[in-house]
Amino acid sequence: MAKIIEGINKAFSDTENRSKKIVWLLESVDEWKIPCVFISYQREDEDYAKKVSEYIMSKGISVFFDLYDTTLKFYYQNSNPKKVTDSIRKGITDSNYMLVIVSPTTMNSGWVPFEIGYAYDSITENKLVCLKHKGITRSNLPSYLKTKELLTGFNDLENFIKEIRGQCRYVYESLETRQAVKNFSEYISNPLSEYLDE
Repeated sequence: MAKIIEGINKAFSDTENRSKKIVWLLESVDEWKIPCVFISYQREDEDYAKKVSEYIMSKGISVFFDLYDTTLKFYYQNSNPKKVTDSIRKGITDSNYMLVIVSPTTMNSGWVPFEIGYAYDSITENKLVCLKHKGITRSNLPSYLKTKELLTGFNDLENFIKEIRGQCRYVYESLETRQAVKNFSEYISNPLSEYLDE
């Protein structure tokens, strides 16, 4: 069976990502050509955001999921808001897309609106989407999110991933000559059913 291509979490250090980078280098694909999705979320939704990030990476797309950004944590713990802001901005700038995890706690976040505002200037507007948690309706969204595409369930997330892969088809074609990527059909059920509608 072919080895599964996975994306990396760019918030990890280079050492932690080295094994996946080696696979890409052997395949003559620059890691920066692999699309990256910045995951914007409220800290209370860490488990949900982690599962979404892992699912996206399982599809061969990289993420910037700050849970593992040791530099950002250091600046946050040492009360250095300028450096925290700079770290977040770098993560967004190094990403091609932003996925905003929208849950009941998102409205309490001080950082999610900042990340979205910065992304409006850094990421092409149609590459910023919201992924709603079960039970959230468009009318519950803050105004600044109502203008963005709203992914309403697992199938919408899957279509978003397919769209990213389609836009970067040349990268995946060169990788997939020797490796495989998990298809939706390989999952028996929705792996995010705890958080997302079908």
